[in-house]
Amino acid sequence: MCVAYTKKASKQDCLRLCDKLRSKISHNRRYSYDDMQIPKEYISKLEELYNKILPDELDKYKYLFKWSPDILSPIPYDKKTFDYYKETEYLFNIRKETLDRMFEKYSLDEIIEFCGNAEDVRDLAVILYKKTF
Repeated sequence: MCVAYTKKASKQDCLRLCDKLRSKISHNRRYSYDDMQIPKEYISKLEELYNKILPDELDKYKYLFKWSPDILSPIPYDKKTFDYYKETEYLFNIRKETLDRMFEKYSLDEIIEFCGNAEDVRDLAVILYKKTF
């Protein structure tokens, strides 16, 4: 039913729906120790739905360059072993891999315009600098 709805919906509506799904998936995977979480098999189904309805356009990557983005496969949180630097490096690598894919698919002008809408530009600047120089 959701897939049928998204065929009629605007790309922006689909992106908003995907943002909600990704947020729910990310939260449940990050805090999987919580008994109140959605069962893993349902989270997998939500991810399948997410992948089916996600529009194939540059805007689908905007979430990744926000402050504290909800990623589909976060490092599960554990208060005793939490490592800020490991989390930061993990996110940096996801952003770098994504930018590499973006450069394969989109023009430099499209990517520059995309960068103008990013919130968290620190990693973006480092990755682009290394890629350019």
